[in-house]
Amino acid sequence: MQIGVNLLHLQHGGSGILIGGLEQSEKGNVLILGAGSAGRQAAILAHSMGANVFTYDCSDAALALLKSQQAGIKISSNIDECLNSIPTTDLIIGALLVTGKKTPKLVTRKHIKSMKKGSVVIDISVDQGGCIATTKATNYDVPTYVVEGVTHFCVANMPGAVPRTATQALAHVLPKYINRLAAKNCLENDEIIKNAVNIRDSQILV
Repeated sequence: MQIGVNLLHLQHGGSGILIGGLEQSEKGNVLILGAGSAGRQAAILAHSMGANVFTYDCSDAALALLKSQQAGIKISSNIDECLNSIPTTDLIIGALLVTGKKTPKLVTRKHIKSMKKGSVVIDISVDQGGCIATTKATNYDVPTYVVEGVTHFCVANMPGAVPRTATQALAHVLPKYINRLAAKNCLENDEIIKNAVNIRDSQILV
C-alpha cells in the first residue's frame, strides 16, 4: 500500500490523488485481488488510510475472516463484479496465491487500458507469474514501467526494501516450525510439515 500510494503522487507519474481524500475531495478507489495474508493486510491498511476498498477472493472463508477483522470493506467472490469496477479504480493490488500453481491472469490488458491515466498496479503475486496480463517481473533498480498509461510495480522480492522488518517478522514465526521439524516422525505425523515438502526420496511431490 505504501508504494502504491506514493506512485499515485504526481511527481511519480501518478494521477495526483490523495488515497484517503479530504473532506472536500473524493477518496481513492482500491481493488485488491486476493484476501489471503497479504491481500487482507493490504485491504485493512487501505481502509485505515481512508480509501474506498473492494476486495475479491474466491474463498468465502477468506472474505469472512477479512470482514471479521475490518468492517467497512466491500467484499465479493464474484470476479465479474470486481473486474467491472476497474475503470473507476485508482490502485489495483494483485495478491492471489494458488498453491503449487501459476496464478490465473484475471485482469486483461483491455481492463488496464480502461483505467484512468496515472493509475497504479502492484502485483504481489508476480513470484507465481502474476494475476495481471501486463505484469512482468522487475527489481528495485528499475521497479516500475508504464503500460496503457498505468504505472506497474511488480518487484519480485518486495520485502527486500524493508529487511529489518522482514527479518523480525520471519524470526517471530520460525521457532514454531523449527520445533515441528525437530519432532519425531514429523514427516508422517505433522500435516503442516507434510504439505510443505516438495521433494522426498528423489521424488517431486508438488
